[in-house]
Amino acid sequence: MHMPLYSPFPLFTLVGFTIHSVVMLSIAVRLLRRHSSRAVIYLGVGVLAYAVDFILITILFFLFPNTITKTHIFAFIASVLVPIGTLFLVLSVSAVNPRHEKIGWAVFILGCMSVWYSYSEVLLKLKDAMKIEYSYVHPAYPLAITQSQGIGGIVGTAIICLFFLYQAFQSTLIVRNRAIVIGVASFLLGVSSFYWMSSTPNMYLITHTVGPLGSIILAIGFFAFDMPRESSGSNSKSS
Repeated sequence: MHMPLYSPFPLFTLVGFTIHSVVMLSIAVRLLRRHSSRAVIYLGVGVLAYAVDFILITILFFLFPNTITKTHIFAFIASVLVPIGTLFLVLSVSAVNPRHEKIGWAVFILGCMSVWYSYSEVLLKLKDAMKIEYSYVHPAYPLAITQSQGIGGIVGTAIICLFFLYQAFQSTLIVRNRAIVIGVASFLLGVSSFYWMSSTPNMYLITHTVGPLGSIILAIGFFAFDMPRESSGSNSKSS
């Protein structure tokens, strides 16, 4: 299979995805190591899924040849890993209130079933390698999964954005400041998720510029404020 080696703007993309990878992994480790409430653990797992997404895509984009196997790995990441990460974010928000956690688990289970069905549909589309259409963002990235990757990121970041902005009006001043910063960062990351559906250089460059900016602001929100260890019975307003 003959393909160009890299994405349209390789150095630009490498820097942006490296920032995403480092920020998401750092936040996931912080959440999973320092907190014990279920809501924050679910949040950590969701962020970890996004971190693995960025790390794998960065490695695959630049260190491996473009083959049909690489295309199938991209399909799994976009159709399974990212949506499941988003479902953990939904579960995290529902777990803040114990009365809503069962509803969250129901949504999670139904969502997982939908994810696997969607993935099977993608595999059918990729069955004939000669008919695969490739997206603008990378010469081995299948067009059939750009919406899965983009929408998964948009929905996940929208949930986090709305949740933290809501918390900003329910908490003390120091927590409010953190919540506003995280909410704004999540909004920017949601906008940047349109990157996957880019079809022109302008859209590619604009969305990919917004993305690393969102990750940097997200890191400020999580690391520039004190985050005391939570007990299992505490809620997530302090996070």
